[in-house]
Amino acid sequence: MQLYEACDALELPILFHLDDLRGIDTPGLPRLENVLKAFPKLLLIGHACGFWSSISGDATPADFGRYPTVPTPITTGGALDRLMDTYPNLYADISEPGGAMALTRDPARAREFVIRHANRLLFGSDYLAPGQQIPQFDILAAMNLPDDVEYKIHRGNALRVLKLPVP
Repeated sequence: MQLYEACDALELPILFHLDDLRGIDTPGLPRLENVLKAFPKLLLIGHACGFWSSISGDATPADFGRYPTVPTPITTGGALDRLMDTYPNLYADISEPGGAMALTRDPARAREFVIRHANRLLFGSDYLAPGQQIPQFDILAAMNLPDDVEYKIHRGNALRVLKLPVP
């Protein structure tokens, strides 16, 4: 909580990894919600399998420690939707493999999620390496998103969150 307090005071967003080893939480994301409530101005940007499994209402503790190997439907009642609807300081990073998995497990519902939360989706830099394949670009292109949604995810949200000038 001291780290959150310091970042809040400095207005620095936090990109956090949520799975069953680091940034541990449980289905429904009650620990994350406690932080969101305690620091309503602190921007928290989540990713990893525990975070992204919570796109679906049927997330289990086992889902927090693994990436799905086959596409599974996104069921209603996911903690991500609920928390993003309730807390404007919660953002989601799609750059890590969990983001790609979440966006491909149920394309129609994932597209709806992307459009609904376009103002708070980012392409972070936690999982980039030279020569790495980045399926998220093809995944987003296949969604045939409105131009303004693509701009927000690819660039606009990051410029806003990092308080950078718009070129």
